[in-house]
Amino acid sequence: MQAIQKILKVLGIVCVVLVALGLLVSVALTIYVNHGAGRLLNREVTAKCVVYNPFVTSLRIVDAHVSETDHVTPFADLGNVYVRLNPFSLVGRHVNIGSIALDDFTIRIVDRDTCFNFSDLTTLFADDDAQTDTTASAWKVSVRNIALNAGAMEYSELRKGRNWRLENINLNIPGLYFDNRETRAGLSLELPQEGGALHLSGDYNAASKYFALKAKIAQVDVNRFVPLIRDYLNIRSLDAMLQGELSVHGNLDDPSTMRVGANVNVEELDMRDRHRHSVMQLSRLKLEASMAPNDMQLHVTTLAVDSLNLNFIRKADTNTLSELLDVKRDTTTQQKDTIGSMTIDGNTLSVSPNVIFDNLTISGSQLHYTDLTLRSDFSYTLSDMQVRAKNLSLKGNNNHVIVTAKLPDGGSLMANWRGALSTKESAARVVAVLKNVKLRDLSPWTETMFAYPIEEGTMSVSSDNSLTAGMLDAVEIVDIHGLRLGKKRKFTDGEVKNVPLKLGVDLLRDMNDNIKLTLPISGDLSSPEFSYGKIIGRAIGNVLLKATAAPFVAMANARQIPADDLTRLSVDPLQPDFDLAQYEKLDVIAQMMQDKQELQLKLTQQFALNDAVRQRAVFDLKRDFYSQSQPDKIGRLTLVDIEKIRAIKDGNADFQAYVKQTVGTKGQLTQRALNYYGEDKIKDEVIEAAKRRNEFVMRYLTQQKNIDADRIEILTLTEDELANFKDKPCYAVEAIVKE
Repeated sequence: MQAIQKILKVLGIVCVVLVALGLLVSVALTIYVNHGAGRLLNREVTAKCVVYNPFVTSLRIVDAHVSETDHVTPFADLGNVYVRLNPFSLVGRHVNIGSIALDDFTIRIVDRDTCFNFSDLTTLFADDDAQTDTTASAWKVSVRNIALNAGAMEYSELRKGRNWRLENINLNIPGLYFDNRETRAGLSLELPQEGGALHLSGDYNAASKYFALKAKIAQVDVNRFVPLIRDYLNIRSLDAMLQGELSVHGNLDDPSTMRVGANVNVEELDMRDRHRHSVMQLSRLKLEASMAPNDMQLHVTTLAVDSLNLNFIRKADTNTLSELLDVKRDTTTQQKDTIGSMTIDGNTLSVSPNVIFDNLTISGSQLHYTDLTLRSDFSYTLSDMQVRAKNLSLKGNNNHVIVTAKLPDGGSLMANWRGALSTKESAARVVAVLKNVKLRDLSPWTETMFAYPIEEGTMSVSSDNSLTAGMLDAVEIVDIHGLRLGKKRKFTDGEVKNVPLKLGVDLLRDMNDNIKLTLPISGDLSSPEFSYGKIIGRAIGNVLLKATAAPFVAMANARQIPADDLTRLSVDPLQPDFDLAQYEKLDVIAQMMQDKQELQLKLTQQFALNDAVRQRAVFDLKRDFYSQSQPDKIGRLTLVDIEKIRAIKDGNADFQAYVKQTVGTKGQLTQRALNYYGEDKIKDEVIEAAKRRNEFVMRYLTQQKNIDADRIEILTLTEDELANFKDKPCYAVEAIVKE
């Protein structure tokens, strides 16, 4: 009994001593914290009290405050700091911290551009003379039960005027080990005013260097991060709700083992540019992806976008995308298709990641395009856009993407893209069909290209585009119905000059008010001056110029009238009248003149005079022989007579006898005939026959086809010009266009 009493007395004395020691140490530490720690840190440091518990060897600091170096501005407010150490483990060369807790704290971090407001602390505790110990340490270090509770962090970036605050920060690390045991940690924090929450968890083994991190975002208001996003995008605001999960695992000693996985959902996104204009909106985006950084490949399992609305504005020297990225237009350099580099054996290689989509869908979307570079503002909207693709690869050559959309007033678009998405080195083919396009919507474009507005009409287009190594080679088949142009804009010229658009359109129009064009298109997509609209405008201009240069051919083709080259009407210098083929072509020309009252006709008779004279001399000789053999034939020769005369062979016995009797047998038949009739006389006959032919054509067109004589000009080349003419005899047909 006495032994027990002695033990109790000893324990009591020990307890009293420990309590006294605890009080003494607590008072000493409190005094030191309030008076000595500040001088050490060159800051104002205060604490309500410091409590040392010798029974559990713990230390608690209550209501501590640390100022900035100015000794006034608050740096850190620490509501309750608790540390518990196991001193007996030190005997076994083991630093064993049983618990670290920090409750109700606020830390303020200020970025002063050149340094942080805690940079002096890192300098203070840095040991410049310390040498790295490369040998294995015999000491073990373990920290258990690390906890940060109900904390807050404020971040200020002075140069950019940004202020951030994270609230309700909670960190839980059950154990932090520097041996072969797993270290696990969990962190959660919230943005103020219900701005969302972030939850982090991780495992790490210091021995094996294996790590695994997981991050979960819950209903984060993206608008809170706009100040940070403005470092990359030139935007005014970005409203969206973001949630998802991100996981990373691998081995620190072997980067090839690293794997990244993500599952992201974005809802009700609205991005606005500096002018407060909406650039992009969407109701929902779902992304499931994984990546092996070592393979430079992003594998997107699912990318689904609902109700995406894009607004694209093109200006003279910039566009919406360039303004968002704050890219200045540079026509002297070309951007490379690489975003990074890597060094192998001392050689730097450009690299770019590949992205593979298992399933890509964009549904119920809209693209609103505005062009402010035209003479009047042009706006066009594609609605209900649907994009579908499977097994899509940014670097693959066997992609297939289908795009459908509705155009204004009942139009539609369907496009198929097959091949490579990047066509700088690979090839692709894009086939698109547009139906029921209302042409009045394109009026700003036609005003700029040709100075004519469009009042009405519909169009369908079949487009076949081949893209190889950045070069475009395409054919556009355009069907237009009911096209009506307004009055030409005065005091302005179209970019495609000297094109009589209105007349050209009329010439190409068929009897059913349809126009069909086949337009070849080509160009260099990488050129800064490339413009699909301008290329199409020039192609249309070329078609119209050809039509107005040969109006009769254009009209005949449009009406599917079988007409040989209507720029030439063949003649026979020996024939005073036309045969059926010549009449048929002349009738086609006359019909064109009746259809287009604004056309004037010019027929220029041309033939090789010397050849015609020689042929006429022989013809006259055969004519006289024929007349002698037909004594009852009187009056003007008919076409039948002329054909019979021309059918007489030079070797005909009766004709040879007549020739011998009339012109002799010495020399060539042509020269004998010329000597007999006289070359000048024959030439006059040829010229007179050409004159009568002109008169005949004029009478036919004016009297039988009812074409006003003042719209017709018929002439023959001068005698000198005929002497030098080498081609086949004909009327050169010209339709003179006067708008």
